[in-house]
Amino acid sequence: RNGELVWTGYYGEQSTGVPASRETLFNVASISKVITTEAVLRLVGEGRLSLDEPMAAHWVDPDLADDPRHELLTPRMVLTHTTGFPNWRFLLEDRKLKFLHDPGTTYGYSGEGFEYLARYVEEKLDRDFGDVVNDVVI
Repeated sequence: RNGELVWTGYYGEQSTGVPASRETLFNVASISKVITTEAVLRLVGEGRLSLDEPMAAHWVDPDLADDPRHELLTPRMVLTHTTGFPNWRFLLEDRKLKFLHDPGTTYGYSGEGFEYLARYVEEKLDRDFGDVVNDVVI
């Protein structure tokens, strides 16, 4: 109020039986997709990336190296959740990234896709993704 904080509260648990507190570190989770999208779209606007360029020229996840469909992946597919990836590889029995659908054919919410995109940006621009975000968004 009038520029002063008047109340804070913490909900949930930081681990089983340990309540959340001011010091609790939370995973950012899906909110980071908005920031990643903003950074990528600004890079596209600057002409440093294209939404439709194949990412394979700069990054191929080792789990996908033997699957030729990795050549089809583009930033646009990531941003529209059409990579064909699962949400997270760790949810799969073998914990390896794989295509559940052919890229560009089916919508499927995927955190893995955004991790893939961040890695691609790092490799293409030869910079840490966090530094890129700080430069173009913040």
